[in-house]
Amino acid sequence: MDIHGWFFLYYTQKNRQNNLKTNGIFGIKMNKLAEALYRAYGNLVHHIPGGYSLLPPLIIWNVTYKCNLRCKMCARYGEGGTREIDIKGELELNDFKNIIDDIKKSYRLLKPFIGITGGEPFMRKDIFDILAYLKGFRFSITTNFTALDEERIKRLARCRPKQIRISIDGPEKVHDRIRGVKGTFSKAMSNISILRKYADIPIRFNCAISKDNMEHLEDVVRVAKENKVKLNFQHLIFMRDIHLELHKNATKKFLGQELKTSATLCSFTEEEANRLIENVKKAKHLAEKLDVELSFLPELDYKEMKKYYGNPVYWASRKCTFPWNTARIDNFGNLLACMGYYYGNLRENKFKKAWNGLKARKFRKVLKKVGVFPGCLRCCKL
Repeated sequence: MDIHGWFFLYYTQKNRQNNLKTNGIFGIKMNKLAEALYRAYGNLVHHIPGGYSLLPPLIIWNVTYKCNLRCKMCARYGEGGTREIDIKGELELNDFKNIIDDIKKSYRLLKPFIGITGGEPFMRKDIFDILAYLKGFRFSITTNFTALDEERIKRLARCRPKQIRISIDGPEKVHDRIRGVKGTFSKAMSNISILRKYADIPIRFNCAISKDNMEHLEDVVRVAKENKVKLNFQHLIFMRDIHLELHKNATKKFLGQELKTSATLCSFTEEEANRLIENVKKAKHLAEKLDVELSFLPELDYKEMKKYYGNPVYWASRKCTFPWNTARIDNFGNLLACMGYYYGNLRENKFKKAWNGLKARKFRKVLKKVGVFPGCLRCCKL
């Protein structure tokens, strides 16, 4: 078994019951063990010379830019978003099938885990045909869970995803205000109830912490408890205008093109940061009391959290291994690094060849040389 196969044997471990709290090696829970192994794998393959990497154990696949909501923080449709979304030329069903077939052939021993995301994946009319074609792969779906009716939920249940990750931003009024569409919260809750009539698929709520909801984190814990699901709080990825300008200049200098960043342009006052941290403490205490399985991305202690929100130039790490252990595919079939640097299009290129092609190796060599770019501030992948 090669290194990739050894790693993935552990990476694909799972708890068979959604609420089972089984301890792994040295008392580490299995999800913690998987995360540790994932990072260890990235650190290992990071040492391969010439910008090469072994095939990644994780593929994140954006299947569409279409979305039925208008979330405030969205880089496309939200406040300050481009709103210039061209979905002409998105992959068609046959394109998905061809790429999936190619990925199957590329991996000799164990298939990668695939994270389906968007936009809103369920805005695609053929999404269930795509999911059905992933038979043999372990996959998750990240969704707002509102673009479904009972008949479509039945079809989803038959596809058996390993996890459904639902974005929840707060209690009903807060959630709907952030998501930009009234009725979003109640629709998601209703659909969860319907899903459980047909399948026992693990669900995890994901809540992105922001100024808009930081006073309601305990409420999110209560909603998770009511729905008997796991909960993850995502720390806001943010930076100031000056870092965005530095990022554009640096990527143009080292890669020959200006690359975007997913960070939100904002900052926190000391008072706001302290209040946010206090609310996180209360949410963690309540989660322990209510026995809600809670995680954070990134995992920070309170001292680190103060730096994260209070220091304008906070860095979790000066080293990034993400382009060595994770592949991204966009809705047009481009294989890319996390910042929109394309390795090649999988309609014309084989996955395995593009993954270690000239552009991919150039990106990894540059990243290893510079460490990280200015736009990587607070990236959860560091």
